[in-house]
Amino acid sequence: MRIKLPLLILLSTLLLSGCVTRPWQPLSGTGYGIEKHYAVVANDSLLIAVRPQAYSGTAANVGSNFFSLWVQVRNLGRRPVTLSRGSFGIISDGRQFDFVPLEYVLGSLRTGFLLSDFEDPFSTDPLAPSQSVRNTEKYNEAYFEVLNSHFSFGDLLPGGMKEGYLFYNRDIGSSRAFSVDVFGTRVEFAR
Repeated sequence: MRIKLPLLILLSTLLLSGCVTRPWQPLSGTGYGIEKHYAVVANDSLLIAVRPQAYSGTAANVGSNFFSLWVQVRNLGRRPVTLSRGSFGIISDGRQFDFVPLEYVLGSLRTGFLLSDFEDPFSTDPLAPSQSVRNTEKYNEAYFEVLNSHFSFGDLLPGGMKEGYLFYNRDIGSSRAFSVDVFGTRVEFAR
């Protein structure tokens, strides 16, 4: 009995440690620095910080349906800068991934809520608040949360900052490494 307990603890520890996923870390490279798990690129008048980060809002299916990247861009110059939609491409396992447009992310969110919007036809209290109304309120809250936390492209004013999530194909999350093209600088991440 005494031998079985330490063996059981050892096996449990090994199994649990195999299930823990390690966070993404930026690898050292040329053209960018590393600060607090962020890859930081200085490009002309822009300072850009990029980090793979799981979406942590109330819309749980967004976090499980997409791979998310947190992006922060500051304009240190004196002129407005236009941020192009093609500025943050990802290469993983030899495949190129562009970010998923916000409309598709919100459509995925809506589909998840429609599938969960099932009301019991045999409810005992017909005057009870409708499950559909509660789900609509939750959907509206999650919708605006995703909308407000999504990175927006376009003009960045002098001294201004934009930040938010970009969503990609979730297959990226299952790879061991990937790279992000940040305004022409290739930034490497690995687990």
